[in-house]
Amino acid sequence: MALPFTSRTLPQCSACLRNSAWGSVSDAAAPAFSLGSRQHVRGKKKQAKPTGNIPARLLKDLPGFGRKGAIVPMARGQLRNNYYPKRIAEYVTMPELRTLRAQNVPIERDYTFGKKEAPFSAADGPLLMPLRDDPTPAPVRRAPEVEKLTSERSLELLEIFVPHRMDFYRQPIVEEPKVEKVEEAPPKEDNKQRSASNAAADLLAARTQKPLNKPQPKLTGAIYGSVSQHDILVAVRASIATNDEASRIIVTEQDIEFLNEPARTDKRIKEVGDFTIEIKVKGEENGIKRTVRVVPQEV
Repeated sequence: MALPFTSRTLPQCSACLRNSAWGSVSDAAAPAFSLGSRQHVRGKKKQAKPTGNIPARLLKDLPGFGRKGAIVPMARGQLRNNYYPKRIAEYVTMPELRTLRAQNVPIERDYTFGKKEAPFSAADGPLLMPLRDDPTPAPVRRAPEVEKLTSERSLELLEIFVPHRMDFYRQPIVEEPKVEKVEEAPPKEDNKQRSASNAAADLLAARTQKPLNKPQPKLTGAIYGSVSQHDILVAVRASIATNDEASRIIVTEQDIEFLNEPARTDKRIKEVGDFTIEIKVKGEENGIKRTVRVVPQEV
């Protein structure tokens, strides 16, 4: 049996189809066209409003846009919410816009109007200065000159502020003595019963006996680490830093020389004792002599 209505009257969605089916069951006497009346009618989607800039006429001078009376492009929201209520700009009607287009009037915005020039920066490139008729050169700033110390004055200051003896504490290398084990003789078996007087005599002899001398560790004279030219340079700089004039003396590791062997060859001290060094200054053949003492550090 054919359906009493055509396919055009059928609903297009499942919800409408369900409502139509329940309606046909509950009301069988309803005409066929009533089923189509239950279908939801969906309206057309609203077209999106055009976005972008629209032409506006300036009623006042506006920095970044232009002078009064100019027609410039402006954002819709900016004109509607800000400039139009304050009577700074107004809308341009369609007849006026057609006339402007017919006359090829440019609708442009002047971004530099009413704005101050930005200060010069190094990123903009070299600044070209205008030529002056006066040939006098511009003044040049110079750093303040510091009076240089002569070599004689430097030696005199080193003689005053560097101590005659500089002590350095280092841990010595100790040689442990070898202890030989002595085999003890087994005690003799005495079958005879000892008396109390014999035991007292043995105890008295043990108390009066001298204690055995334990072997003492032997110092080899060598030390852990060393005393280098850098260590002496740090001590010299610390001593001359207490005076403003003496602190300007330039002393390097090459200016410190060991006068004793083997420190002179090794450029460092590796044992305990007193050693002589010479501190020179550039420009002088002879320097000042000082004593470096390496003291064993107690552990």
